[in-house]
Amino acid sequence: MSDELRNVWTIKSRWPTKRQSYWSPLPYPTDGGRVAVYPPETADAAETASCMQCGRQFTADEYQAYLRAYNASRQTIGDTAADAPLRTRQGAAAREL
Repeated sequence: MSDELRNVWTIKSRWPTKRQSYWSPLPYPTDGGRVAVYPPETADAAETASCMQCGRQFTADEYQAYLRAYNASRQTIGDTAADAPLRTRQGAAAREL
C-alpha cells in the first residue's frame, strides 16, 4: 500500500493538475520590476499579471498588448531572439490545435 501511495505522490508532483503562476521574462517598463503572471482561477476568468516591485495589476488584455509591443520592438531593433516571440495566449492556443 505504501508503494502505491508513493507512486501516486510522485506522479502528482511531476504533473500538477493545477496551473501554476510563472515569472514573465519582461520587466515592467517604468520601474524594471519582475512581473508575475497568474493563471485564471476559473474556466471563464482571464489570467492576470502584477509587478512585484510597485504592485501594479495588469488585466489580461493589458499584459497581452505589452507582450505584442515588446515582441514588435525586439523585431524592430533586430534582436536575434525575436524570431521566437514570447508566449501569448493566442500563440499558445494556436500551438495546441
